Amino acid sequence: ELLHLVINGKILMHSSCVDDTLIVGFPNAGKTYQTYKMVAEGGTLISEEYTVIEGTMAKPYKSVMRTCFSKSSLKVAKMKTSLFEKFWLACTTLRAWLFPFMYEAVIWKEIPVSGKSSEIKKIVYGSTGEEIKDWKKFAILCENEFPYMGSEFLQAYAVASGFDILGIQEKQRNLIKQFVETVYPRTFTVRNY
Repeated sequence: ELLHLVINGKILMHSSCVDDTLIVGFPNAGKTYQTYKMVAEGGTLISEEYTVIEGTMAKPYKSVMRTCFSKSSLKVAKMKTSLFEKFWLACTTLRAWLFPFMYEAVIWKEIPVSGKSSEIKKIVYGSTGEEIKDWKKFAILCENEFPYMGSEFLQAYAVASGFDILGIQEKQRNLIKQFVETVYPRTFTVRNY
């Protein structure tokens, strides 16, 4: 699916979109926290967990996504939890305390999104809210989540069939560069001498 999207000029990001802001980051960077903080402040949830980007437009990958919530994310989202979810969160909290490098204290919930598209005007990193204006940083975030170049299956297929996996990677990077530089156009000052 990822390769098909790139071939068709689209980028799939492990990200969320609220109004005109794309929220990106490495795992555990606070994407869900930032997303639901913005939604609690009145923002419209465009996409959750995965976002498809075409040009500067963002749209949901699916209309309902499965998302993990920590206790702090649930609190900032003002999301109600069932008795079972409270119990499950308590169990995952204990498990994370016992095995901190193996598990997170989270529960999973299915979240419907608006189904709308939105033009991206800002790209922020997780809970810090730092703007990502450098296309290379954005590319690292994108390729970290979908490292298809590291897939032994795709590598073997490319070698056996002549499939141009390097061409697709280059196309993805060009799409990423074009996207970020369109959201954050460079301005140059002309000096008269």
